[in-house]
Amino acid sequence: MRDHRNLFLKYTAYVALVSFPDLRPEPGSKVEDAALRIPNINNHFTGKRPDCGAYETEQQIPQYGPSLQREK
Repeated sequence: MRDHRNLFLKYTAYVALVSFPDLRPEPGSKVEDAALRIPNINNHFTGKRPDCGAYETEQQIPQYGPSLQREK
């Protein structure tokens, strides 16, 4: 029988080493508050209008995959 815990630890260590680019718009850029509101799609914008792109300027970057931090 194979021990999957060791494989999970190797995968978790690899994920921790990978860094993802920050795709949020720069504050004050032309794409800030430049998109159209699409009901039920981009309701959670923070400025006058939604920002162009996947994220809002002030929004936290989401974390995908396993977390290395333990919950309290």
